[in-house]
Amino acid sequence: MPKLTYRESKGIFQESGTGVDFTTEINGTTAIRKKVKLGTSDVTLGSADAGCLVFLSASAGTRKLTLPAASNNAGWEATIFLAATGSNYQIIAGAANELHGSWTHGTFATTVKYAPIKAHNILKFGSYNYTAIHGVRVGDRIDVRCDGTNMHCTVLANASGSVYKNGETVTTE
Repeated sequence: MPKLTYRESKGIFQESGTGVDFTTEINGTTAIRKKVKLGTSDVTLGSADAGCLVFLSASAGTRKLTLPAASNNAGWEATIFLAATGSNYQIIAGAANELHGSWTHGTFATTVKYAPIKAHNILKFGSYNYTAIHGVRVGDRIDVRCDGTNMHCTVLANASGSVYKNGETVTTE
């Protein structure tokens, strides 16, 4: 089956390969976002997954989503949504201490709290019984953007969570 490609200079045309490519020639953006479902097995994202939507949809167990290393991935981004509760999710940096940003949560609709994410390895997000992440809701999200050195994360969640750096736990309460 041929690959369907769009270029502003040529319009839609066929070429060898499979799939669809709507990347523009001007800025490299894509009109259609790839969707990744983290359900029954762990997922490792790579450079080719830039711009993807990730749906955390496992019904039980712990699932890991590993991000690509920041080096050579400037401009890489992903949006991660909690699509089902009942599981534990680990968002893992592709290289040590690359996660930076902020975790903002509504503390179960009572007050808004903020916690920094500074040079961490793992974000824990879900229904962990031994941390403070008991009130996650479908629709909680993490936006990840890469500057080529670090992955910058913005977490908007109903409840607090935990971030990890070299075995150290920091709860975002």
